[in-house]
Amino acid sequence: MKMSKIVIALTSIILLYILFVWFFPFSYFSVYKNIAIKPDPVSSEEYRKDLKKVTSDDKNENATKKAVIDRHVEFLSQKKFTSSEKLNVNKNDLVDLRMSVNRNKMHLIELLFDANLSDSEKEFLTNLVEDDEKIESEIDSIMETPFYTRSELRNSIKGIHEVIRNQIYSLEELAHP
Repeated sequence: MKMSKIVIALTSIILLYILFVWFFPFSYFSVYKNIAIKPDPVSSEEYRKDLKKVTSDDKNENATKKAVIDRHVEFLSQKKFTSSEKLNVNKNDLVDLRMSVNRNKMHLIELLFDANLSDSEKEFLTNLVEDDEKIESEIDSIMETPFYTRSELRNSIKGIHEVIRNQIYSLEELAHP
């Protein structure tokens, strides 16, 4: 009798731990701290097409404008944004993404102070910098809040991908005014 109560108690504790880790994958108790995200194949395909559209125009006479576009396209061409396959996202990936976004933002800020850009082009760059700041704050929020549920994490990460995908439209406006 006593042994069955111990077995039931241990089984209950293990089951509760597994459920807790399942619902809160980035919690303090989770060992792996990762989540699988399946991007929408249609939006991924559209994203790749829009990215090709932006890179297809090499007729830009403004070297600064071309540098902005090339640098940002390099950032946006990362596999984690263009892939339509399932992505496993862990905390290290989020740290790498944040650092990449921060480098990109700093590059855009440097280019904002270039005198060769028109006011409208500077406005586009400002919008891109603001988008990068949104992404950084969302990543910080994910990393600082250990008790996001699995669905909240998926929504946040998909939201980050949407902001990044929407940057293509700003870049397209910059490339083809």
